[in-house]
Amino acid sequence: MTDPKIPEPALDTAAPSAPEAAEHPEQAAAPDVPAPAGPASEPAPPLPATPVPLDALRALVLRAYPEALPELVSGDTLEALVASAERAVALRARLLAEAQRALPPVSAGAPRHLAEPEAGRLSPFEKIARALGRERS
Repeated sequence: MTDPKIPEPALDTAAPSAPEAAEHPEQAAAPDVPAPAGPASEPAPPLPATPVPLDALRALVLRAYPEALPELVSGDTLEALVASAERAVALRARLLAEAQRALPPVSAGAPRHLAEPEAGRLSPFEKIARALGRERS
């Protein structure tokens, strides 16, 4: 028995009936997807991409990769600029590592060696005179 004061449950109206399905085939194919509510629910068309000058892209890539050698950063697209910047950073790191290995370590306070063996027997005045004589010649 149903109580006249309690309304009966509504039927599921998400799935269209057979006549409605013929009128709206897109709703019949996907009953779980709600139908568009009108022009407001349609996605906005994509905005046209404003081209960014290549020089501006290159400047941004150089700011993002401050250790990159600027002479080596080149390309026609953003991807090419980023790839060349990464190669430039790797090249710089490799060159610095090779330069560190090539130089012998020297302490900051190491005395300079005089080429002449008798320099230890010279007076300070004679050492100054020889040094000045080398600068003039």
